[in-house]
Amino acid sequence: MRGDRRDYYEAELDFRKVLNNGLLASFSKKLESARVQIERSFELLEQATYDPGRKEFLRERLQLAEKRRKRIASVLDNPLLRGML
Repeated sequence: MRGDRRDYYEAELDFRKVLNNGLLASFSKKLESARVQIERSFELLEQATYDPGRKEFLRERLQLAEKRRKRIASVLDNPLLRGML
């Protein structure tokens, strides 16, 4: 029938594929985006004219965010974890 288009999708049953190709890949992209945003925030902070106490507070928060981001990324990139999945 003209104009009638039906797409049929099949559910992925292999949980490993769902994790590796979907969830982990998506999460890795988000972590990379966070890295870029944290890096940019550091650059903007250095250019800002906040009082020194405020600047130090923000610097510490950004350092903590980057530390956590790195830790999560290292867990996700761990060969043992990848091998188990």
